[in-house]
Amino acid sequence: MRIGHHSYAVEQLYSSQATRALQELLFKLALSVPEKNLEYKIDLQHRLTPKETSNRLALAAHRTIRLNAYWTHTRETSPQEPTYLSHKIRTGIHYPGVDLSGGLDLTQNSQVSFTGETFLSWGQDATTSEIRAQVELTKGVSANIDYLAKAKLAMPYVEVIEMDGTIMLDQDRVLISLDCQQAAKQYTAEVSLFSPAPNQRKLEAKLSINSLIYEALVHVRNDNVKSLHADVLHNKHYILNAVVRRC
Repeated sequence: MRIGHHSYAVEQLYSSQATRALQELLFKLALSVPEKNLEYKIDLQHRLTPKETSNRLALAAHRTIRLNAYWTHTRETSPQEPTYLSHKIRTGIHYPGVDLSGGLDLTQNSQVSFTGETFLSWGQDATTSEIRAQVELTKGVSANIDYLAKAKLAMPYVEVIEMDGTIMLDQDRVLISLDCQQAAKQYTAEVSLFSPAPNQRKLEAKLSINSLIYEALVHVRNDNVKSLHADVLHNKHYILNAVVRRC
């Protein structure tokens, strides 16, 4: 379409379908002025199949605002055991000057063994712009321990952190205990998540590094009163309280 000295391009798309093999939603609305290098766009894509879920979003406004985001989840079964699943999740957001991507791979190797790897990247050089963690979980090792956990965490500019610990699950409580090794440093961490009352959740965490102790507590209430209480202790108390009441 041409108006005066400029030409305009308009794109419009809407498509929705739902079958047993594919659920899909496509929506796009775009206006561009090529001579002025102007573009205004929203492009949304959602697809769901038995083996993959994908979501993509592209936004553009004027000359400089460009945003692309995506999230995909792929599911595969083991050739040896169809009930064993592997999951691959990838996500990212790209914006001028910002390039973030992340992922999670989780594989069930047997009835009692799981391995996983997750990463967060913000540049091209993995040695300076990536955090990566590897995890091994072994299930049902004793009556009091639900999982044995091993993990390795790699971050730029610091020594690799290796962790060994346990995960205990109860009806309303999760308790994680970790022994950590970073070069010559050793420290322990404990995290407890439980429900002290209906519609309430409490998180307690403790980190011990030699003689230094850091403690944190977060309490969330979600009923007729919406509240958040956070308390961090290291030599001094740092407290945050927020409350919303329904009248």
